[in-house]
Amino acid sequence: MADHLSIGEVLTLLREEFPDITISKIRFLESQGLIDPERTPSGYRKFYDGDIERLRWVLLQQRDNYLPLKVIKGRLETLDTDIDEPVETTAKNGSGKKRAKKRAPASSSAGRGSRAGTDDAPPDAATRAPEELPFPDLAQESAVDSDSAETFAAVGTGASMTRSELATACGLEESDVVELESFGLLQPIEGDHEPVLFDELSFVIARAAAGFARHGVEPRHLRMYRSFADREATLFEQILLPYLRQRNPEARARAQEGMAELAALGRDLRLALLREVAVARCRRRERARVSAQTLLSTEAIAGHVHRLGAEIERDHPDGVVLVAVLKGALLFVADLVRSITDVPVEIDFLAISRYEADSGRVRLLQDVSIDLTGRDVVVVEDIVDTGLTLSYLMKHLQSLGPRRVDVCTLLDRTGRRIVPHEIRYRGIEIDDVYVLGYGLHRADLFRNLPAVMTVEREDLVDRVDEYVHRWYGADSVGPQ
Repeated sequence: MADHLSIGEVLTLLREEFPDITISKIRFLESQGLIDPERTPSGYRKFYDGDIERLRWVLLQQRDNYLPLKVIKGRLETLDTDIDEPVETTAKNGSGKKRAKKRAPASSSAGRGSRAGTDDAPPDAATRAPEELPFPDLAQESAVDSDSAETFAAVGTGASMTRSELATACGLEESDVVELESFGLLQPIEGDHEPVLFDELSFVIARAAAGFARHGVEPRHLRMYRSFADREATLFEQILLPYLRQRNPEARARAQEGMAELAALGRDLRLALLREVAVARCRRRERARVSAQTLLSTEAIAGHVHRLGAEIERDHPDGVVLVAVLKGALLFVADLVRSITDVPVEIDFLAISRYEADSGRVRLLQDVSIDLTGRDVVVVEDIVDTGLTLSYLMKHLQSLGPRRVDVCTLLDRTGRRIVPHEIRYRGIEIDDVYVLGYGLHRADLFRNLPAVMTVEREDLVDRVDEYVHRWYGADSVGPQ
């Protein structure tokens, strides 16, 4: 009979006592220097009695005493140093010399729940030295940085740290850790631990949260990652359910491999979708830089206003009442009245509220206050579109007994006209384009732009905040 066991035989031997043990976990403990089994020339591990007892002791300290791996490793190194004469194995190493075997601690045979009244109780969080903080390797490289099956098997190795240690290790305040807990991002190790303990995955999550915090992202903004992880885990569990229902090691290994593959696919898909969205938004921003065109510059507006003022002055030598339609015509009428200098001018205002777009159904919010009986009236509009609203206003004003009512508009969008009108004073005729500036608005924004701009309506609706930043930002020149 062989005097040593393979890693698979060790797994079988210890599984009854430690149901959560896996080959990947044994490999992980070896990578951390907690066990050091001999290797055959071909690289296979050889576990002797001393190696198995040492492994059992490490697992007991993790499970029953909640000790961090670094503390366990430190105690093992102290024991190894205190051994005067190494215990020799009955087998020889590859060089033909007898190999010294590391001794398992004397307490390795202690049963479960031996924490109280022993030297193996975890040190108090307040007195634990900084060098005893667990997860030293995770500070440089995360235990979940890859999506291998071994990674998924290795999580939950038993290493732990307190809330204050977790905060210190990740550059957070303890209150930040509490907030991460409140949003479900951190889950303490189950059990009545005092103080509360966290595992390796909590360290990775807290470290990521600290990185987000440097970009101004608060824990409440990270809840979407927890929600998505829950939904993703539910999906993967449904896919792997046939393996999860089985209790044999082979099915467990297949489930771990499947989870690793699905996680890798999910990661690739998320990155690809994120890249796609980022590229699309970048392209839309590039388009926005060229999609806004100047229809009327400030100089062009001034020229049209001067011409229209002269025409109104010529046609109404005895004076005129300008009735501006709020709010769009406010800037236009302010400039227009100053261009009429040789005849008396009075100004009044109408305000309306539309019930339905393009329906002609309007509600009068503010009526004129001047008596228009026998007066010459010019309705001042920023833009005439379908003509439905203007038709309502003309009928209303004509009912007040003026001598004549004419229309003056800066922009005339004839392509959308439904109700014909005679526009006596017209700035320019425009195509069916979406316009902003000089009184024209979107959600009451952009009225104060000094020029009239054309934009893509859908793009403006989707990214109105970006247009605001573009035209009103600190580094923006704005349309001219």
